[in-house]
Amino acid sequence: MEGRGTAAQEAVVLANAAVALQVTDTFTSYVDAFAAAKESLKSGKAHACLQKLISLQ
Repeated sequence: MEGRGTAAQEAVVLANAAVALQVTDTFTSYVDAFAAAKESLKSGKAHACLQKLISLQ
């Protein structure tokens, strides 16, 4: 989530995140969910959310 993974690792993270987003019925297609996952990962939003979840424990 900090951009230190390999391309293959990033692809797996994005695929998993896209499936998780798609099952929320917020996105009409896997392609849209994948794009949202990619934007979240690249912008740092995904990392910020993870840090917030960790801080709540």
